[in-house]
Amino acid sequence: MKFDPTLYVITDSTYHTTETLLHAVEEACRGGATLIQLREKETGGRAYLELAQLVKAVTDRFQVPLIIDDRVDVAIACDAAGVHVGQDRRRDGKIGRGGKGGL
Repeated sequence: MKFDPTLYVITDSTYHTTETLLHAVEEACRGGATLIQLREKETGGRAYLELAQLVKAVTDRFQVPLIIDDRVDVAIACDAAGVHVGQDRRRDGKIGRGGKGGL
């Protein structure tokens, strides 16, 4: 998959159930999203991986690359297209360690 940031969608499940988040991701893909980033600041460990796998199943149907926010381990485990590492994570050396419990 190639990376095209023309319509880069960043998720936030704060006000979503898993079902409505997946629906929103599907609608974004249908609407022309070219890249989806799963950004879950309040989810960690196995729950983050499970959500990432569900989101990836949706993005794969539309051949839209999935980027995982800050969690290299989750990106590798769900076979995401990449990982977004914020500046704070680069500075503090906590890339992929998972602030809310590891895998």
